[in-house]
Parts: sequence; structure tokens; C-alpha cells
Amino acid sequence: MLAGPMALVDRTYGIRALVERVATDQGIAVVPLVETASISLVTRYVTAGLGSTFLPRFAAATLAARGDLAVVELDDKTLQQVSGHLLVRARRRLPASVNAVALTLATHMQSFNTPQG
Repeated sequence: MLAGPMALVDRTYGIRALVERVATDQGIAVVPLVETASISLVTRYVTAGLGSTFLPRFAAATLAARGDLAVVELDDKTLQQVSGHLLVRARRRLPASVNAVALTLATHMQSFNTPQG
């Protein structure tokens, strides 16, 4: 079992499946003290000093930049190969609002940018 109290998002989130798969591969049991559908709740749990959690970097980037929590990078091939995608209907032009969001994510979200730029 992973040591210390932990809050995890529920199984509707892909990160939960990834964490459980990596833990199982390592022979580690994942038993959260708190399980929720709210990313905000798990980040508040951590910033309150109650325990830890597993989240994608972008979900904690703002809090980490302010110094409200620390991000510990995990060195596991399974976790390093994860990517995010914007899915749209084939042969459909993106509405201006969706295009604006996609451009904002691509240019401003630190975790979506590679070291090369």
C-alpha cells in the first residue's frame, strides 16, 4: 500500500486508471482516504496538508507556480507516454470559440509545451 493519506479522483478520470495500472505493475495497493469527482477538492486536500494525490501536471500548475503545493515528477514510462487531445467531428471547421480555446491551451498551458518550445 502507498504510505500516507491520499485523495484521488474517481474512476471516471483517466489519471486514476493510469495510477492504478502503474501501482498494480509495481505490486502496490492504492487505497485512497478520499475519493471524489472533484479535482478542486483533491488539490484543496493537498494544500491543506492532509495528504497527497496524483494529477496531471496541468491540473496543479497554477497552485505549484504560486508555491501552494509541490509537484513530484514520477519516472514511469506508462505515465510519460500520456497525451491530451482535442477531438472534433471529422471534416468540420472548428467554431471560433473552440479554436480560441485550442490555441490558448497550445500556447499558454505550460504542461502542453515541450522544452523545445
